[in-house]
Amino acid sequence: MKELFLSGLLFLLTFNLFCPEAFALKKSKLREWGQESMSKIQNDFRMPDGLYCKTLLDRTPAYAWGQGIVFGALAAVAKVDKSYLAEAEALADLIQSRYWCSSGGLSAYNASAGGCGDRYTDDNAWIVLAMLELYDITGKDIYIERSAQAMDFIMEFENGPDNTPSGGIRWHESNTCGTRTCSTAPVCLANLILYSNTGENRYLENGLRIYEWARDYGLQSDRGTFYEGVHCDGSLDYVKLGYDTAPFLQAAVELYEITGEQQYLRQAQNMAYALETEMINARTNVLHQTGKWGGHDMTNAFVDLYEADKNQRWINLAAGYIRFLHDSCMADGRYPADWDNASGEVSDDLIDQASAARAYWTLARTQGGAAPEYPILLFNHCSYQGWSLGLDYGSYTLEDLNFRGVLNNSVSSFMLEDNCNVRLYDAGNLSGERLTKTLSDNCLNYEGWGDKTSSLIISNSCSADSINPLIKTGNSEWTNSSVCYAEVGDSVSFQAQTDSLNCSWKGPNGFTSSGNVIKFEPALLLHSGVYTTVCTNSCGTVSEKMFKLNVSNPEGFPQERSNLALNKPVSADSNISGEYPALAVDGSLRNNSKWCASSGRIEPHWITVDLGDYYDVDTFVVAHAAAGGEYEGWNTSNFCIQASQNGQGGWDDILCIEGNSGSITRGVLEDPERIRFVRLNITSPTQGADSAVRIYEFQIFEAFAEHCLKSDIAGDSKDPDCVVDIQDYSSVSQSWAEFQNTGIVENSLSDFNGDSALSIDDLFIFSERWLSCIGSGCL
Repeated sequence: MKELFLSGLLFLLTFNLFCPEAFALKKSKLREWGQESMSKIQNDFRMPDGLYCKTLLDRTPAYAWGQGIVFGALAAVAKVDKSYLAEAEALADLIQSRYWCSSGGLSAYNASAGGCGDRYTDDNAWIVLAMLELYDITGKDIYIERSAQAMDFIMEFENGPDNTPSGGIRWHESNTCGTRTCSTAPVCLANLILYSNTGENRYLENGLRIYEWARDYGLQSDRGTFYEGVHCDGSLDYVKLGYDTAPFLQAAVELYEITGEQQYLRQAQNMAYALETEMINARTNVLHQTGKWGGHDMTNAFVDLYEADKNQRWINLAAGYIRFLHDSCMADGRYPADWDNASGEVSDDLIDQASAARAYWTLARTQGGAAPEYPILLFNHCSYQGWSLGLDYGSYTLEDLNFRGVLNNSVSSFMLEDNCNVRLYDAGNLSGERLTKTLSDNCLNYEGWGDKTSSLIISNSCSADSINPLIKTGNSEWTNSSVCYAEVGDSVSFQAQTDSLNCSWKGPNGFTSSGNVIKFEPALLLHSGVYTTVCTNSCGTVSEKMFKLNVSNPEGFPQERSNLALNKPVSADSNISGEYPALAVDGSLRNNSKWCASSGRIEPHWITVDLGDYYDVDTFVVAHAAAGGEYEGWNTSNFCIQASQNGQGGWDDILCIEGNSGSITRGVLEDPERIRFVRLNITSPTQGADSAVRIYEFQIFEAFAEHCLKSDIAGDSKDPDCVVDIQDYSSVSQSWAEFQNTGIVENSLSDFNGDSALSIDDLFIFSERWLSCIGSGCL
């Protein structure tokens, strides 16, 4: 049986990391690939004037579509790495000066630089979407103004009652009929984003009208993807490309964010499943699309949907095909047009390289993912061909399958993992004639079940092992229980008694561990919380059990230094209803007790605290979104602590944090500052494009008499090293254990109250100081 002695190190190492599992393709790798791709594009295609050329051989400026994809890629980079922002803005200005033109009383972006011919609505829509991304990053009104002007042009080409069809957007100026989805879909999305940023109802009305028309006309297939367009005679163009569906998926997400109506989220999820089923091979993770007609737009859509529903499936899908693109398709730093082309032949066209870069940087907004694995893969044709879809264990009615892009009576083969059973039914409600299989079947036709399945149940033939929860304190015997109440200084152990081979643990503040037993010796306040163990047996079946640990100080324990900001007067640049600035200084992380600044205001956001008097201050604790149980991607990224003599102006930075991703940040000044008015000034509210600030706690602590914190007792040479880390915890734990066994104090540095003796009081004091030093969640 494996034991793990828990200590502050585990909390210290995992505190600022969101790491629920070992991802195969992490954010850092995506950034690395994205930087390599952008550098290659800049070296190969950027012209002396700052525009980008069409191909390696044709050194003339690229058409607006290709230029717009590079622009969008730079905007995506700037969301993750602000060092690219100036270049993105410079290209935005160049596109405005070189492609914008006026003709026939209308102004818009021309298809080529320097001319003013037959202008395309899709070119304009893609550029508008990139301009709106820059607005999200910078808050500069010029990008809204440019977007609105281009949208005025685009909407002139919406079909009316006298056109055929009677809705949708025509492709370019000379068209008098018909509609192309490559124009209609991004125009729908751009209108909705404009509404979200301006509040102008005409944009919401435009977006809703286009969205509903496309669904009602029959432009959306039964599976959920969209067709390429409508001909002038009203008939459908049945070609399907990823970039026809992806913007409509994003539009559905945007409508969900605007209205809060679940129907739009469900419609977006249906489109995502449909794209997966039709265009991504479930066996190989390959995307059977070009980058420019699907790859980067589908990645944009999957990431937007993930940010709305937090379903890791969408990120894993993108990670799978992007991994294949990089590892199997790239040659000499360049990519083919088709993302399933592993021949080594690559494209010399700008647009194909920009599509790959855009996809890398869009996915880098997330923590990354791994190519998905499922117990069963369904296929449309025999021999595991045609459309495909992976499903998890569970029951799927016909309605459930349709929602996931699997139409009735369309499954002809499937692949099963070991220890997996599937039961097929010929009725849609898990009834009627049935067939049970325990092995893969490459052609159901041989058993009379080809294209016959209407519902199914996937189960694991190996049952889960039970977990018997055991706890013990000190030298007592193991007790059957999952709840333990302890005081600071106790030794506490949890055991998952099970026949399963592997167990893992998750706990407060991002804590993770492995093994059947975890141990807290000594237990401290920071260890309080719920710990969940997940155990997996030899055939992959999992079982789960929760343990609860409540560690408290005994009555009468003298408290350490207090939070000076607690319930003090505060003000802020803005807040949304019910989430006031005062909630950031109320000492609580529970019940959504946070200050949330409005996303509609231009950054930076700020909150100011009046301490009521001047204090020598050295320590600040900021609790971000995930500290209150929200999405880690909403944790504040960049911010500064500022001080002012009068609270009215003259704010000076005294501590700045960049690139934070953790739930709680603790900052310590090298030298204390004597201050009264303190401001938290936030320049990057989240890890991505979301511009709302979510602060659960802003705490300020008076400096100790000795600035090198008294909990810092052991460096490499057993001397204080001005870092509170695992060595300090280990030193105290060792001294405490020796004192318990021998009554002798070997390490006088563990005497915190200065009485030349080691006692429980010293451990209490250390527990409190450690808690404040590492910024634990027990605020």
